[in-house]
Amino acid sequence: IEAATVFFEDYDEAEKAARALALLDAAHAEDRARGAAHPLDGTFLFLHSAATHFPWRRFEGVPEFGEEPADRFDHALAHVDRWSGAIWRWLRERGLYGE
Repeated sequence: IEAATVFFEDYDEAEKAARALALLDAAHAEDRARGAAHPLDGTFLFLHSAATHFPWRRFEGVPEFGEEPADRFDHALAHVDRWSGAIWRWLRERGLYGE
């Protein structure tokens, strides 16, 4: 099991978001191809993020808020927000956000 474990240093929200979007794209295309009235109806998507768990690391392209623990947490949260936002944008672009 240790070989299958993804350690914090290797835990990449961008990669997870891209994989989730690829899975959603495939499922959405399949539902549309079969003429589903409500594409992705019944789909459950769970994305876990370790970025907000201590120890907090720095992420490129994310605003810095300072050096205090709360600031470092806010930085990590902004990182998670960026990638979870990609999922919400995908849903909005396809008219599925309110479904």
